[in-house]
Amino acid sequence: MHGQRCIWSGRVSVRQKLPMAALVASKHNPAVRSMRARLDAKGKPPKVALVALTRELLISPNAMLRIGTAGINATTQSKAA
Repeated sequence: MHGQRCIWSGRVSVRQKLPMAALVASKHNPAVRSMRARLDAKGKPPKVALVALTRELLISPNAMLRIGTAGINATTQSKAA
């Protein structure tokens, strides 16, 4: 596959709302803000950074339940273990 990818499957309502939640979290949540700063420092385009933050918001609740911790850093803790 060449060029930019697009997502066609999944729940449309979730796909429409999560990017806005990621944008708000990148301004107000310190953990998400630091992740956004890391992506910006690597030179990632803004849309790519937003998609990465959206994915982080989507997978973090599962990791928090699996590990038993609270907060967005649960996914980074599970990767380290």
